[in-house]
Amino acid sequence: MKKQLYTHQKEAVKAALVALKEGETPYLEISTGGGKSLILADLMNIAMKQGLRVLSLVPSKELCEQNALEASEYIDSPKDIGLCCSKLNRFQVHRQSVIATYTSFLRRRATSGKFDVLLIDEAHGVGYEPTSSYRKIITSLKRINPSLKIIGVTATPVRMSSGRLEEKYLDFEPIFTKCAYQSSIPDLIKQGVLSNITSISGDIQVDLSGVPIKGGDYDTEISAVRFDAILPHAIPDLKLKIKAYGIETILIFASNVANARKIIEEWDGDNIRLIYGDMSQHDRSATIKWLKHGEGLRVVVNVNVLLVGFNFQKLDAVCFLRATKSLALYRQAVGRVLRSHEDKKIGFVIDYAGNIDEHGSIDGEIPAKNRKRAGEIPKKACIAIVEETTEFEGLIYRKGDVCNYSNILSAKKCKVCHAEFVTDSETGKYVMRTRGEILKAKVDAETYTYEVARVTFEKAYSKKDQTEMIKLNFIDESGLIMHNYYLCLNHQGYARHKCITHLLQMMKKPEDFPLIASAPGGVNVENILLLFNNAYDKYFKQFETITLAPNGKYKELKNWTFSKNLDIYNNNLNKPHPQKQTTATSVMQ
Repeated sequence: MKKQLYTHQKEAVKAALVALKEGETPYLEISTGGGKSLILADLMNIAMKQGLRVLSLVPSKELCEQNALEASEYIDSPKDIGLCCSKLNRFQVHRQSVIATYTSFLRRRATSGKFDVLLIDEAHGVGYEPTSSYRKIITSLKRINPSLKIIGVTATPVRMSSGRLEEKYLDFEPIFTKCAYQSSIPDLIKQGVLSNITSISGDIQVDLSGVPIKGGDYDTEISAVRFDAILPHAIPDLKLKIKAYGIETILIFASNVANARKIIEEWDGDNIRLIYGDMSQHDRSATIKWLKHGEGLRVVVNVNVLLVGFNFQKLDAVCFLRATKSLALYRQAVGRVLRSHEDKKIGFVIDYAGNIDEHGSIDGEIPAKNRKRAGEIPKKACIAIVEETTEFEGLIYRKGDVCNYSNILSAKKCKVCHAEFVTDSETGKYVMRTRGEILKAKVDAETYTYEVARVTFEKAYSKKDQTEMIKLNFIDESGLIMHNYYLCLNHQGYARHKCITHLLQMMKKPEDFPLIASAPGGVNVENILLLFNNAYDKYFKQFETITLAPNGKYKELKNWTFSKNLDIYNNNLNKPHPQKQTTATSVMQ
């Protein structure tokens, strides 16, 4: 029999449709366990009845399967639903409705046809930068259909770095313009939609004093060591609570993998298993299957997994051996035990991390200690030197002055000058890195010098207009090409100037280079290739090293050196030798 929507689900769907009519791009804040999959299925069904095409994006294989199952059991024409997920080996992108992981749909976004409605599950994953995956997909879909309607659904609409989904961040405009509906966890518990939960935490609590904050949250490496220290007391206490309350299934949130392994070592039993991000999909699926369908006590320790898209209604308890300042992460974790089931009377939360003190219980029974303080929100001032004069919020920030803009405590970069907040791991205090310093550090960190075993050359063609070029292949001792470099002789402007300069640097006797001009055709690709072919040993066997540095998403050839027995200078490719400049100019003319 077809499922029926709860009252809050009907209200959420209605609110989304009203917001669309008002010209908004809405999202719905639906608590974990509040039935987001059914809401999305109803929205999909409404659109399909009007003959519209619908794309529903999800972040994981598990959610793709879960939402597809919910939709197939609810909508009027399940045969018209297609899946797009590489891990499921399904790429049915031309059905009327498509449920897809965003990573699998990304490469198919321009070839899947026109969509009228885009539904986004876990909408807090939509980034602000135009280069993010979701933004690329949305841009492509709107290029095909400028009238595309977008609706998002999430349980956690607030991000530590950028605020609520409808708020502007730095210079980026949000995709969503309005929160059209908010569900209430206490109300859903009273209505029986969600399970009752209770905290059975005790006096054993980790000491996090002095632990530095990185990216707005506790440093996981240092906090993990603090949790390791309390395990000899916390694990026996946890075992007693499990026995006393008849808990059969429990999910433990650990700080990092090393901390998780310490928990398992301290537990010392065969009824405990580990899940973490880098484990194989097979092992991960086997552990989840064991948790859901095994017998007796089943304990799973997980690290940054099973927070989103994990639906196990019979889960009895969650345990925190990880502290977080993120309200969203805390709610996602507790949400694992919020789902109701006829065989579960109540869900338990066991907290050794002080998270309930920090955020309060999400059922509204225990208030947070630090919430709703009087006065202004605490902020941190940017102490970087402004690199370029800019105007922001009506004020002028001049080049050379200290920025001094007050950013929110969780900010990773300054809103005005975009300098980066870097926390000192020992003192916990922050220092600033300007955009120039960030770029230089990245370039320095990714600049490497490689030994050259041999060099080959060939004719190549520009992808843009098929202009002829010369392609040099620098090969290492293993026979792999480590870098391709193009001599753009037939291009104009700087590209040709750089090519001529580099050709001069490559020659053993640069003064012989102008002689090529007297050959039929003058200085052209064919004559240079002929010269290289006739004098291969003279030029290409002399390469000793090349230095590569990042330039955007590519590697740039910054420097090369020749064999020491060759009487020629080592060349910096960005600084042509002054004695050669006249020759290069004469050839260009």
